[in-house]
Order: sequence, then C-alpha cells, then structure tokens
Amino acid sequence: MKQIALSEIKDELSQYLHLAEKEEVIITRHGRPAGVLIGFASEDDWFDYRLEHDPRFLRRIERARRSLRQGKGVKLEEIEKDGGGPIGRRYPDWMDDTPNVDASAKISRSRRVANARVIRVENASYRRASLTGVLELEDQNGFDPIETKPSGKRKVRVICAWHGVIPPTTYPQVDVTNAKCEILDHYTGQVADNIS
Repeated sequence: MKQIALSEIKDELSQYLHLAEKEEVIITRHGRPAGVLIGFASEDDWFDYRLEHDPRFLRRIERARRSLRQGKGVKLEEIEKDGGGPIGRRYPDWMDDTPNVDASAKISRSRRVANARVIRVENASYRRASLTGVLELEDQNGFDPIETKPSGKRKVRVICAWHGVIPPTTYPQVDVTNAKCEILDHYTGQVADNIS
C-alpha cells in the first residue's frame, strides 16, 4: 500500500492509476488519509469490485450461507458425483425475505447449456416481471411443455432461480399467455439462470 499526497496525485493521476492496478494507493490530505485510489487491470476486476461491494449481492450471500448452516443446499461432492446435481437443487431454498413479486426483475444471470430443450420467449411474465430471453425447459422429454390452466393462462416450467433461490413450486411457471414463444430442441448456448 502506497501513500501519496493529494497535491502530488493531481498532476500524475494517470501514473497513479497504473500503480493502483497493482496495489491500493492511499491519498492523503495534510498528511492524513483522505481516500483510496483503486485501479482495475481488467473489466473482470471492475466487475468483481462492484459485486463485492453491492449490498444486494452481500445480502444474497448471507441468505445462502444461512441456508447452508440450516442444512439446506447440496454439497459440492454430490453435484460433481451427480454430473450437475438434481434438477431444481442448483439453487438454495426460498427464504422468508425473498420477494413474492418484483415487476422490475429481469434476467440477471445466465449459464451455458448444450443440447438442451429450451423456450425462447418475448414478453412472457413471471411474478409480475416481464421476460424476454431463452429459458431451459424443465421437461426435456419432447412433450408439449406449455400447460393451459383452468383460468386459460398458458404456463411453462423452466429451470431458473428467482432472486437466487428455488421458488416454492420448485420450477418457475412462466406465463406465456400473451408472449411470443418458440420451443427449441437440441439448443446449445446461454439460458437464463436467475431472475432478479
């Protein structure tokens, strides 16, 4: 960790940004610490920094740790032994503070699949969130995955988390009643992994 006076850093900011990629630079004012200059060698470093300081992410980590302490979750050894773990157990269980609805939620994380059965949706909905993207279908057997409910709503079960947890129904039941959608077999690429 290097300490630099504010008066000195103003004239040589570019030089100190390069130095900050390797170590934190403490900026002093009148000999006292006044701030920290943190540099990022790559976009990944910038992403990691934002994630490590995002209060929403930190709350999710704490919820996940609490869930694990309560004996919920799947051990890494079981996932590796099972070739990915049981479907639907990729995510921690629903928690008391998980929002039931979130109109501002969107697909916030994706994962790669190979040779999977998926649905591509445009303006589908789940828990008041509007969704556009590709989702892995829970039903990989080739049957029609879209179920028409007595209410007339058309729903499809997908493998995805809601705010980082398994919804109470185990699989999100995405409403495709008014959505444009297409079932794709043998899809390889990115699918939604979390909606938050």
